[in-house]
Amino acid sequence: MWIVNAADVFRSMSHQGSPEQRIYTKEEMLAYARARGVPLSVWTFRDWIKIGLIGTAEERDWPGRSHGSGSVAGWSPQQFVLFQMLLAQKQTFRFESNAPYCNLPVWRWLYWGEQAGVELLQVKRTLGTWQHWYQRNSLKERSVRKHVRELVARVASRHAMGTRELINELTTMALEGDLLDEATLRELFVLIIDPKGKGEARGPQGRKLTPEHLSRRISLQALAAELNLEDVPDPLWELARVSLLLVRERYQVAQREWEAEARSVHAPCFPRASLRALTDSSCFLLLYVLAMLQRGIHPHVQANLQPRAWLAGEATATIRATPTPTALLLHNGLPLLHLRIDVTVSYRGNPWNFSFTLPYL
Repeated sequence: MWIVNAADVFRSMSHQGSPEQRIYTKEEMLAYARARGVPLSVWTFRDWIKIGLIGTAEERDWPGRSHGSGSVAGWSPQQFVLFQMLLAQKQTFRFESNAPYCNLPVWRWLYWGEQAGVELLQVKRTLGTWQHWYQRNSLKERSVRKHVRELVARVASRHAMGTRELINELTTMALEGDLLDEATLRELFVLIIDPKGKGEARGPQGRKLTPEHLSRRISLQALAAELNLEDVPDPLWELARVSLLLVRERYQVAQREWEAEARSVHAPCFPRASLRALTDSSCFLLLYVLAMLQRGIHPHVQANLQPRAWLAGEATATIRATPTPTALLLHNGLPLLHLRIDVTVSYRGNPWNFSFTLPYL
């Protein structure tokens, strides 16, 4: 997996918001790719823009000249950092599809907020690219069966019987798609998770799943695969970002409680999250939350996080991410960084804040 270059990130942050920040031309970026041993053609570069891996160019006027007569098109330092990360991934992993690379722009947008240099339009393009791949992959029986088999193995009770038949049935349902309703799924997962009807939940500490939880999750995944992203209003994209950050903050709070319990009973719990670990799931998580928000009112969610409040313009958010060096050093002598994320939600003029810190590695 790629390693975050602390110097690049600090440079990106230091240029944020500066009217005089330099821009990087297409020729400079292609020359950088060649120097790194990852030569890109002009057509590949254009394709990366089209599918959202990098944003569209900005146009700047030369001083003292009218617009258009002496302008130059290029990309911001933040986009150049993203370009460097994409090249690092491409050099490390030779993926046949561009889909795995789509996680990087979405990851930047989700966790770096206004400092990411990634606009919502770019996020829409790249998530659409990833969703198209996700849709095709969800129709491959071998891939679906493998996923279902792993899922059943994680949650199956020792009293569950006929799991092979259940795997076959779940695989068929997933491939047909239209049968993935929650009621039918709940009946199947009761046979796997709670065959004796004792109200059991299965899974790792802190993530115990009931048949109801699991059926809702699988149903939402199916909805996400078919979600028309063009129909999702911009405020819901912003709410999805805030929701994912809030889930991450609450996960950290719960993690400390789970660790305290694990030390006393030696129970396994989920590992600590890091920016690096969250990269590969960025597209899936964003698409999943968008599907959840499209369902409308959520009775157990506070008013400032209800979709209707954002659609009505009553709620907005600002997100600021600040790299913070620690005393630990990487092999190149640069400090190991943590990212502090501060979120402020304004609802009808009333601010509500939360913040947390993620390690890079």
